[in-house]
Amino acid sequence: MNQFRVLSTFVGICVLSNPVLADGHDTPNVAASSFDWSGSYVGLRSSASGADGMAERSLASGFVVETDVNNGLFPDHISDWDFKTSGSASVGYNVQRGNNVGGIEFSYYSSVQESDLGFSRVDPEILVGVDTITRYQTEIDNLLSLRFRGGYVADETLYFAAVGLARGDVRNAFTLDLTGASIPQLDFEERNTLWGYTVGLGVETPLSDRVSLLGEVTYYDLADQVVQARAPTVFPGNELDYTFHNSGLMLTIGINFSF
Repeated sequence: MNQFRVLSTFVGICVLSNPVLADGHDTPNVAASSFDWSGSYVGLRSSASGADGMAERSLASGFVVETDVNNGLFPDHISDWDFKTSGSASVGYNVQRGNNVGGIEFSYYSSVQESDLGFSRVDPEILVGVDTITRYQTEIDNLLSLRFRGGYVADETLYFAAVGLARGDVRNAFTLDLTGASIPQLDFEERNTLWGYTVGLGVETPLSDRVSLLGEVTYYDLADQVVQARAPTVFPGNELDYTFHNSGLMLTIGINFSF
């Protein structure tokens, strides 16, 4: 349901920000842009990404695990914002009709997320006095997006919205450290290419007849992934799952070169 709320809000912003759609008719007294946004372009970007690394406990069964959950050793959810910077590149094509601009864009981001969260609590019942340490990691690399852009030109500046598909190489990992009880560290992870969507709002202004400066805020949301913690030789009959939500925000600045 959160994804539908994001998309509905995005559509509402697009409608209200476009004078033609908001008024229901053309605005004849707005001068057409003298800068031509039509044609192909390539772009270089620098992005600052933020993500909360959200992981939620989705399964806990077996005497040991259920007892530990009741004692607060495995949180029902964990999150905290982490930030990183990365580079990206884009290619696209625009078509301009009057003050309205539409187009398609393909982008590549080398890395957009590195979340590493920790939680620890002393076991009061089963491994009495032992610090139970858990770790939750998310890495998203090689993010690709194919988006449709639509916008409106005012005083030669393009105000646009974008929506499209996204895919990325995702690693989600859960670690259980009980080395204080002479139990080897247990590591569990899932690595997959996941699909999702991306939406964005931005502004682009010309610096010359072939170069423009761009700024954009983008939200991406890839599919959730479940990491299953199973250690039958250490904790037979016990199961623990965490579901990772692979989403985040990007603040991007860049330069487009048209040709």
